[in-house]
Amino acid sequence: MSETDKKLWENTLKNGEKLLWTGRPQETGIVDPANKAITYIEYILAVVWVAVTLAMFGAKANGFFAIFIMELPAIILALIPWLDQRTIKGSVYAITDRRVIVKNGNDDYFMEYDSHTKVERRSNDTICIGAATDIKASQERHYLLFHGVQDDAKNCIGIVLYTTTDADGAMKILH
Repeated sequence: MSETDKKLWENTLKNGEKLLWTGRPQETGIVDPANKAITYIEYILAVVWVAVTLAMFGAKANGFFAIFIMELPAIILALIPWLDQRTIKGSVYAITDRRVIVKNGNDDYFMEYDSHTKVERRSNDTICIGAATDIKASQERHYLLFHGVQDDAKNCIGIVLYTTTDADGAMKILH
């Protein structure tokens, strides 16, 4: 673990907590095997939206701005996978002697774990911890981006370390 990694996490650690491992997601594209169905559906819906709105209202639209406003939902829908991929690229993970922590930009969330916590390593080097072991592969990106699996009180009860670069190192600590 580098000094840069240690400095990144020093303000996140609790008193006496020891940083054991750090990692990040592997380089992933906008579409990867785990999320391809959802991404393709988003793009298909965006294309259908554009086709339908232009067919219904295109001739009535007055200028570029009117067409832009009319197509804004499709533009947003098409941008979601790209924005998700950028957030994933900037994510970092840490395992301490007490918690698993994920940072997405300025957003941190964590889950406490112990020797009884369920851990599953998946074929794409994604590690699911706690309640995240019950999620489908197609939901892994979502749970990384949106604070893991939460209970009714919004406590994190499951974390996803999506396509981690050092899955072997993380699994040694978590098992």
